[in-house]
Amino acid sequence: MKNFGTLFGYELKKLLKRKLNWVVVLLITGVCIVGVVQAGNSGGFWIEDTDEQGNPVTSVISGQEIRTAKLNAMGTLNGQVMDDAFFQQMLEQVPEFDNPYEMLKYFYHVDSTYLNVHTMVEGLMTDRDTFTAEKFYATNREYTQLYMDASGLSHAEKEYWTEQMEQIETPYVYRHPWPGASELVDYFSILRVVLPVVVAVCLCMIFSEDHRTKADAIVFATQESRAPLYLAKVLAGVTEAALATTFVVGGTVAAHLAVWGVQGFDAHVQFYDSLCPRPITVGQMLLPMLLILALYTFICGAFTMLISALTHNAIIALAIPAVLAELLNQ
Repeated sequence: MKNFGTLFGYELKKLLKRKLNWVVVLLITGVCIVGVVQAGNSGGFWIEDTDEQGNPVTSVISGQEIRTAKLNAMGTLNGQVMDDAFFQQMLEQVPEFDNPYEMLKYFYHVDSTYLNVHTMVEGLMTDRDTFTAEKFYATNREYTQLYMDASGLSHAEKEYWTEQMEQIETPYVYRHPWPGASELVDYFSILRVVLPVVVAVCLCMIFSEDHRTKADAIVFATQESRAPLYLAKVLAGVTEAALATTFVVGGTVAAHLAVWGVQGFDAHVQFYDSLCPRPITVGQMLLPMLLILALYTFICGAFTMLISALTHNAIIALAIPAVLAELLNQ
């Protein structure tokens, strides 16, 4: 073990010097960045409407218009207490809509100020004259409780989440949530498939290459050298997986920040998901999800190294983790 640092450095250098690894990492990172940027301006809604003569017409709310509307809504209501006066002001400024198409046209073409708030309370405004802040908070609590009941939680788990919900202060002080939260969460489903493939490409040869070149026969000539070499390889593999994950996830997150800005991470998560019973912010919701994604990638990397060590076959070590990742994502 006296030369463990030398072994680790040598194994890490072997991984870092493989050009194919970096080509794959940079390629996947680039594809993710381009996909995020394109998705920010894509999508949209088709709206069936009528013109002044009553003839049916079809109009489009583009993805660019949706993104612009969401970004324009940032900060306009921040700091306001969501009490009766707040909701009354919203009811005075936002007209009644005869159908969902009118609502979409208003928020994306006229004024997006109350877009997020209106989404939170839309189902409660069947009678605008009787809508109050008390009704909003009471109904939201009721729906959250029903959601927990339908989730199959145990009695102890329900008590825990109820205690968490009690810590949420009302009335809310509005803070517009980061508008890219839904897009980033949706992108996790892509990263769950992509990242295992990336680390599998980087690590599939970590043990099989030495077996192919017969280098392991020389190193394993003495029993004392086996454990340090295996440990050095594993740590080098974990380091390589961490670097690959940092590139791909970092590039993806940076692209989302470039498209959706950096404001709104300190907003309470209830402005993103009104049924969430935790007293946390949007940033505190997303960070653990990213860490879990990284941990999942490390586990996939460890599985790849295990297959490589057992089979001494790079193709099998590449294929099995990639296939399992795809199956787990179904």
